[in-house]
Amino acid sequence: MMSKRAAATVLRAAVSAALLFWLYRRQDFSVLLECFRGMAWQPLAAFFALLTLNTWLSSVKWLLLLRADGLTHVRLRSLFATYFISSFFSMFLPSTIGGDAYRVLNVARDGVKPARVVASVFADRLTGFLALAALAVAMGLADGASLVLAPLIILGALVLIAWLLHDQRLIRRLMGLARMEKIERLARFSNRFLDSMAAYRRTSLLAQVMGLSFFFQLVVILAVWCLGRALALDVPLAQFGRFVPLVSLLEALPITVYGIGLRDSLYVWFFTRSGYAKEAAAALALLYVAATLVYVSFGGLLFIVRGRGRPAMPVEETK
Repeated sequence: MMSKRAAATVLRAAVSAALLFWLYRRQDFSVLLECFRGMAWQPLAAFFALLTLNTWLSSVKWLLLLRADGLTHVRLRSLFATYFISSFFSMFLPSTIGGDAYRVLNVARDGVKPARVVASVFADRLTGFLALAALAVAMGLADGASLVLAPLIILGALVLIAWLLHDQRLIRRLMGLARMEKIERLARFSNRFLDSMAAYRRTSLLAQVMGLSFFFQLVVILAVWCLGRALALDVPLAQFGRFVPLVSLLEALPITVYGIGLRDSLYVWFFTRSGYAKEAAAALALLYVAATLVYVSFGGLLFIVRGRGRPAMPVEETK
């Protein structure tokens, strides 16, 4: 009998396949191939450089969170390698959190309590999505407020989660009502998780982390624009700034495999809405997946070179 996780993966693959079929069933592939002829390599090289920059930015943010929780022996170089490898697993494992699971296991392997690493990864993701949703709302308002509802709902939900984790009184009260202390292991994990979240509440840390998150999202816009330049698409950077945050936010919804199909459909919708050919949008979406695949493949090679059994970094448990 198929497990729930396998069934969910099959369902997401089916949604991706259906979206791709619907999108490309009447596509003029000769026009699509023409978009790839004479592709410029300099903007493509810039795309890879920007992806590397964002991996470094993410590693710095993760480092700040771990050190705020007392893990002072973490090293940026090791976190960068771990983050790079996790991007490979995020793209190829059936679950969308495969890369995050690798990050947790790699750091916790050397004796750090898993709850503390889970907290750092969760805070990393939460702040990233907060910045992305806020940017999507801002860009939607700049585009005439017609595309604000979805990102505004997502932003509201994320802000609520962030507030609950910041204040914690309601969460701890619910834990008490649920008699969670009866399940000793779960209670211990939850308390350590919340203690780590409390360690992130310093205003200076939150400002640094959110600043890095916003900068990360701006780099994403620039990276996708570089792909457009590689295809010689005459689309202004400001136009990419209007739709890339919303596409990035919606493609993260766990309804397709790595956003395939959904991303393509959204690009086509935005491009045609702005008066550009749908073939150009389809070519951009295909190039995005292909170029990202090349980038994360180096993460897979790094995983092989690094060795599965090697700890991520020399850390010591301090709590």
